[in-house]
Amino acid sequence: MTRKKVIEQLESLKSHSESFTFNDSDEIWKNDIIALDYAIRCVKANKRALESRYATAWWTSIFWIALIWAVGLWR
Repeated sequence: MTRKKVIEQLESLKSHSESFTFNDSDEIWKNDIIALDYAIRCVKANKRALESRYATAWWTSIFWIALIWAVGLWR
């Protein structure tokens, strides 16, 4: 399952849980909604962190290649 599908499924579960909250006594469903919100944010944040890590590694590689080329060690 892709990350996008996981997010869609979590959002669907959240919507389903929201449909059961009719009054203040539905504490279990409200806690489920809070937990699902948190899970959705975590999955989205993990994607951003992963993309950021790849971008940092790529730019670091470019820096070292440029430095080696500029110093004249690249043959």
